[in-house]
Amino acid sequence: MASHISPRLNADLLDENYAKWTDDPSSVDEIWAAYFEGFELGSTQSKKAPLPSKTESSGTTITEEQLTFRGKVVSVVYNYRVL
Repeated sequence: MASHISPRLNADLLDENYAKWTDDPSSVDEIWAAYFEGFELGSTQSKKAPLPSKTESSGTTITEEQLTFRGKVVSVVYNYRVL
């Protein structure tokens, strides 16, 4: 599905519905509620479980900080390509 509308245009709507949902989950549409429940679930799981240390093909261990940095770099590249 191709879209020519930037997802950032809906940031205010997302924030508004999230604020409503945090106050009362039944105050938003079922689709929004399911989205926010999934988002909260994913956030909770990532906070509870530390990232396992990985080993590169060269045999060196990658720290959690390095994995986080690499994830941010991938995110920047992806967002650049989207824009």
